[in-house]
Amino acid sequence: MSAADLLRLVGPRWVRPRRLGRIPDQPIVHAVRETAPGMLADQLSDHLATIVPHAELHVGDAARGTERERSVQVRTLLDTAVLGLREHDSWPRIGRLQFPRYALTSWLLKQNLRPAELNHAPHSNIRDLLHDFLNSRRRPGRGKQNAREAAAWTSMTEQLPWYLFLLSLVAFPFYYALWVRRGKVPRWFLRQQYLAPRESADFPSFVRRLITTPSERESAEQVRRLLVHAFLSDLSDSHSRRLWRWRWVPKDCYPVLLLKDLRPGTIGETLVRLVNNVRNETGARDPLLVVATGEQPLEDGETPRAPVTLEQWERDLQAARRKRSPTAWYVPLRIADEPADALDYDRFGALGRAHLPLKRSKLVRRTPLLLVLLLLVGSTAGYAGYLRTHCGQWWPYQNSDIGEVDGECIGVSDTTSTSRFFSAHDARMVAAQEKIAEQNEEAERRWEDQPNLPHPTVVYFSTFPSSDDDPPTLAGIADELDGVAVMQRESLGRNVLMKVVLANGGLRMKHGPRVAADVAELVGRDDSVVAVAGLGGSWQATVDTIEALEAEGVPMVGTTISADLLSESSPLFYQVAPSNAWEAKVVANYIAAGPVDPRTGAPRRPDNVLIYSNPRDLYSHDLAQLTAGELRARGIEPMPDSDRIPCGKQNLVFFAGRANDLATFLTKMPPECGKPENYPQLLAGDDTSKLVLDDAMDDHEGVVLDHVSFTGRSAWDPQSQQGTPLRGRGLLARDALEVIALAVQTITGMDGDNPAPTQRTPVTGGTVWRGIGKAPFVGSSGTIDYGAGGQIPVDKSISILRVTGGAGTPPEDELVCGRFQRDPVAHRDPRCPVP
Repeated sequence: MSAADLLRLVGPRWVRPRRLGRIPDQPIVHAVRETAPGMLADQLSDHLATIVPHAELHVGDAARGTERERSVQVRTLLDTAVLGLREHDSWPRIGRLQFPRYALTSWLLKQNLRPAELNHAPHSNIRDLLHDFLNSRRRPGRGKQNAREAAAWTSMTEQLPWYLFLLSLVAFPFYYALWVRRGKVPRWFLRQQYLAPRESADFPSFVRRLITTPSERESAEQVRRLLVHAFLSDLSDSHSRRLWRWRWVPKDCYPVLLLKDLRPGTIGETLVRLVNNVRNETGARDPLLVVATGEQPLEDGETPRAPVTLEQWERDLQAARRKRSPTAWYVPLRIADEPADALDYDRFGALGRAHLPLKRSKLVRRTPLLLVLLLLVGSTAGYAGYLRTHCGQWWPYQNSDIGEVDGECIGVSDTTSTSRFFSAHDARMVAAQEKIAEQNEEAERRWEDQPNLPHPTVVYFSTFPSSDDDPPTLAGIADELDGVAVMQRESLGRNVLMKVVLANGGLRMKHGPRVAADVAELVGRDDSVVAVAGLGGSWQATVDTIEALEAEGVPMVGTTISADLLSESSPLFYQVAPSNAWEAKVVANYIAAGPVDPRTGAPRRPDNVLIYSNPRDLYSHDLAQLTAGELRARGIEPMPDSDRIPCGKQNLVFFAGRANDLATFLTKMPPECGKPENYPQLLAGDDTSKLVLDDAMDDHEGVVLDHVSFTGRSAWDPQSQQGTPLRGRGLLARDALEVIALAVQTITGMDGDNPAPTQRTPVTGGTVWRGIGKAPFVGSSGTIDYGAGGQIPVDKSISILRVTGGAGTPPEDELVCGRFQRDPVAHRDPRCPVP
């Protein structure tokens, strides 16, 4: 077979006869000639000229010894092929060849980072890497990159459409959020089969594997196949017809890859085997025609010994690829040697130049309409990304301090009529936020008409659940917001035009310090912000949040916080709930006096007391330690810590944990203790009140539970209150805001006789702090009296209530201590401690 015969055989294979036809199966043709085989490749390259996109590679180098070095060799060859194909693209106006998958794959593999150099946030890593990838489109690489590599990556990154590049510069966060979740390239990475992408949780996690030298840490063969697969997939995509593309007319010819000096043992053989195996394994069609030249064919047990024609190869291809034959796509053709005198003449004129009947589309491209459509699609995609990262708020660029972190919507809300995003799945939470938003608008309107009235802004900083996984906490937070709305309404009636801004620190305030920075920024730009209320519960993250807010000079009033450490962490912090120390004294006195036995009606002092606590929980550990100390002072030595329940009525368990832990504890009692008659006496701390309010005790029939309450029976029975009924933690939230409202009234000289300010003292965080606690008042949860410069209410009311599981009856008072709202005089039950 002569060179002209070879041209007649393979020439029709780089011509696309029909635009609507599917891409044909393309062979790997190996033209074997003993004399000057490289000249044959040069002749073919000149014949293709600028008509057919092609790239010429020198593949005669020996394959390197290590797996990583062979991977680098393959990547270098493919990089050169990408540049050559783009340089010789025959119809760029129909759509220049693009390699988005391969460009990103090769660029990530070049990073070669060590795992120790990466943090524990894959999304942050890939976001930074993508930023660098986009910047490389504008600036050639420096440092270790030579000029050719810099030009290579600049060219390859130009595959991004200009409108996406512009969008990435203007609104990169939106583009990234859309690209990493719905982008074609990330979805392709997670759907292809090499390097087992399903072992990675998401695309950033898979990228993390690619940038940490996978040829050493994972299968190098898989890495090389991923490179080839990305290269072939990009070629297939570029030659597919897409009506939604900018230039949707498909190309008229297929790309050609010319391999010079292909012989056994070279890196060229590795590349040919990779193309063969990837095509076998994926079953996908690609338009690449590979034509190699060399002095001897590749050696393999399945390499045909007899001459093979392309027609015979097409007939046998289906069976060979199903057998995963290593030579399914390989077709060696013996080419006759040229006469000796033929090597001296112009070798580039032997095969002539290609002349293809290129077709020109007669369709008129509606450029303006297409631009509008692209702008609409880009805006919609950016808006969708904004919704995902900003808690689903419909109005863009509003509430910029709100974001979704770890599945939670955290940050500071402006609490307008269009922003109700915290716990938006709960109807009570939404209704309370709507009420607060309405009253905020009323406060703004009244202040515009009466600018002489004080108009403080209070940030209610708490933990708003983002799911229904914790019903007691969700119900408790809804109660708090009800209390906030009630006190805001009362403040408007007192001519204190209070606005309320909501802030969410996340589950257990774990994002509290981060959100505290947003609150500090709000304080800096809005001088009407004078205080922070709420602050979730007694967790270590709450302590860190208080310390962060103290640096900004913002006074704080805690709602349900009781751990003593929190009041010690900042002089700007006050609380309306009793302290754990006061609760421990009441609990110890109650145990020492003996709880009333429900069977006999007589007090019974327990023989043994087990204190259940969680040492990793600040509140639980603090309350347990204080209670243990108070019990020892009364001659009662608590039992050693144990996971087993001390069954029997002669024993008592003081549960100093959280409500969720108590629910788990109660489910363990029947298996361990049997019938309710053998249950121990149960006494629980204040956090478990929300379990009772959530009616969860109905699921534990026969269990008699005594529990500490900071609000008494009014927490369970709103009808026992005067005025607007609240329940549970709503009473404490209302009192927290009343502390702030009374401080504003004090510094401005407002009272019942003077509904307008009589003093010119500015209402700021500092002046409000000095006005807190100037006079005691009777709140919804009891008398709030900070004494002389204290931060914790003195002799605050505290109750122990008893509820029977499954009885369906309201809790009954077992002990009431301190000054309660209906009786300003302290209850002096003999069992109550002296404050």
